[in-house]
Amino acid sequence: MTATEATSLFPPAATTLTGGCLCSAIRYEIRTPEAASRPLVPDALPTPSLPCRYTGSSGGGDTIDTRDSQLGRDQTRTLPTTYPIIELDHCGDCRRACGSLAQCWMVVPLSWATFMLVRRWTHGIPWGKSLSDLETSMVELRTRDVLLGLRKWMESTYAMHYSSDGASHRTFCGKCGTGLSFFYRPPNPAKARGNDAERYRDTYDDDDEEVFDIAIGTLDHDSLNLIGGMGESAAEGIGIQRHSHWSSEKSVEWIKEGLYRGWPRVRHPGGLPVAVVEEDKVLVNRE
Repeated sequence: MTATEATSLFPPAATTLTGGCLCSAIRYEIRTPEAASRPLVPDALPTPSLPCRYTGSSGGGDTIDTRDSQLGRDQTRTLPTTYPIIELDHCGDCRRACGSLAQCWMVVPLSWATFMLVRRWTHGIPWGKSLSDLETSMVELRTRDVLLGLRKWMESTYAMHYSSDGASHRTFCGKCGTGLSFFYRPPNPAKARGNDAERYRDTYDDDDEEVFDIAIGTLDHDSLNLIGGMGESAAEGIGIQRHSHWSSEKSVEWIKEGLYRGWPRVRHPGGLPVAVVEEDKVLVNRE
């Protein structure tokens, strides 16, 4: 099923997003079709056309809470919820896997993605090849093979795979450690037995009916800018739409409160707390 209207919070034109791990041993492309061709998210509630943002006690009046304002009441139009979805996720597993308070995912169909991986040479350098030649030699793989950790590619590239329960699959780089994706693929009862992920690998064949999560922090800078801006028009960017696992048993109240209210309040221009940014000006301690 596809959206019948060419409207979306995501840029409406066909778009190519690029990204990869820290060391570039794993690269990917996400090709989103034009808005009218993007599939609807099954059973999803409509998406508000104007995001709700909370102005905390230190706010400068540049954000609004649409629940309590006249502007919010005037902007209650909703849009069909289509892929891609961008969401914060602080379920216990994702929080621990990424080592942060919350993971941020972009959910897309498998058919939109292409992975390119550097070959891992573990048996010496072939005749006539240099190490630099091999390190820039990349192979394009089927998305499902990367997400499910097909053994021959895990052994010959830097893509690594972890499954905690045989149905939840995570991909990360074995060279730099970057976590890249999450793919939930429940076993087919007719073919799967027990918790052995190997039995699930050849069960499904239709990429269009499956989606996966890509860690949005692994997108290239230009791609992040493309999807992240939220200007006067919804088509200027999507930003973070949703926060999943809000009510799960392992959700953490102070994380939810902080994310909702928009902390941290102290901003530093660099990696050291020697200066702060206030109203877009950098203030430095001169003492």
